[in-house]
Amino acid sequence: MSHHQCIVVSVASACLAACTSVPPEPVDQQADLRAFNARREAIGRIATHGEVLDLHPVAIDPADGLTLDEAAWVALVFNPELRVARAEAGVTQARADHAGLWPDPSIGLQFSRLIDATDNPNELFGLVWFTIPVSGRLEAEVAMRGEERRAALADVAALEWSTVCDLRAAWARWSATVQSLDGAADQSRLLEAAESAAAALAGLGEAGRTDSEVRRAAVAVARAELAQMMVRESDQSAAVLRILGLPRTEGAGFVPMLADTRPADACNEPAALERRIIDGSPSIRRALVRYAVAEARLVLEVRKQYPDLQVGPGFGQQDGFEQFQLGLNIPVPILNANRGGIAEAVALRGVARAEVEHAVAIAAIEASQACRRLAASHGIRGELEESLLPSLDRQSELIHELVAMGELDRIDAADRLARSRDARMRWLQARLDESLAAIDLARVLGPEAAQGMTQTNQDPMP
Repeated sequence: MSHHQCIVVSVASACLAACTSVPPEPVDQQADLRAFNARREAIGRIATHGEVLDLHPVAIDPADGLTLDEAAWVALVFNPELRVARAEAGVTQARADHAGLWPDPSIGLQFSRLIDATDNPNELFGLVWFTIPVSGRLEAEVAMRGEERRAALADVAALEWSTVCDLRAAWARWSATVQSLDGAADQSRLLEAAESAAAALAGLGEAGRTDSEVRRAAVAVARAELAQMMVRESDQSAAVLRILGLPRTEGAGFVPMLADTRPADACNEPAALERRIIDGSPSIRRALVRYAVAEARLVLEVRKQYPDLQVGPGFGQQDGFEQFQLGLNIPVPILNANRGGIAEAVALRGVARAEVEHAVAIAAIEASQACRRLAASHGIRGELEESLLPSLDRQSELIHELVAMGELDRIDAADRLARSRDARMRWLQARLDESLAAIDLARVLGPEAAQGMTQTNQDPMP
């Protein structure tokens, strides 16, 4: 073998040695479960700084219960869907980091034997083929992979905001139920006291057995409603934990909190609302980036129809003489010309265009609906606070005064206070509806829209 052929074989051996070897990495479910159960201890180490959505830096201290602001940071770290989405975004980063590389060269040997020749009948040539990218497809691939990376980051950002909004909505429902539990427990105690008074009167012959049975039935209904409400509170707290990605433990949990909202100014100006939708909607941003990916893919498919040049220098021996060869190869795009790939990319761009239209339409519809719900619930809550609640406060004070003076028995007092509690529950539902409407509007308009929505600690029902 000539020294030129030895060079070819050496190059081939070096290429094989340069191949990457990735060892297996088994999954340990028990370790994953232990890490999941230990997340509560890791909450205090979460970094809460920088500009992330509309969140403000807070010192997370789970010892006295998580507030909604603290929980939002926890959800961004431990939410299961977010962790998967970030891992998937890492795939696009890996593709972008290695896009635009030249194709590997190919090494070949060409052997021939002259049948009629007597001297030096064997001919052996070693060839190394290089593909020189002159079509521009590598640059187009780099651009497309970059757009795919941007699309993955846009998906993560949209999911982060959706997760925060889901958390706030679940927290609002749970907080309203906690407040309702307090009222239901008070009502149950009042009815139990009334039932005891009715039973005592019936025993003395001062009231009929029918009245006592009615009170007993009312107590049973109140207890059943309280038990159902406790089940609902447990389910809603589990929903919050599901979003946070935390295990359920004993001890301090969450601090009840409802959003203190007001109708957004943009809702009163259709033009301003439309600008907010176009500029800030996470769903529209995602659709626009995906459209950019489709455009970049179309450019790549168009570039693929243009051929790249293949150059193959080689060394060999013929008739006893060492020779140098140079092969050139260039495809002729007259039969295929990547027509199928181009047609598919054009169709995918049409799909991406339709997704942008869909995102714009849905965002406009949802924002309009959220504005109407927000204005309506705000008006209902304001009317209840202005007219109903003050009269209920006066009525409650009067009932207690009459009971203390002996002019109203405890049975009638329990009935009237129960009706008062039902009216207060209407106020609480209106406040919850207002919070949920504001959260839905912020979900559509993006993080900047949520800055007008402040969170306040739970206040007792008026």
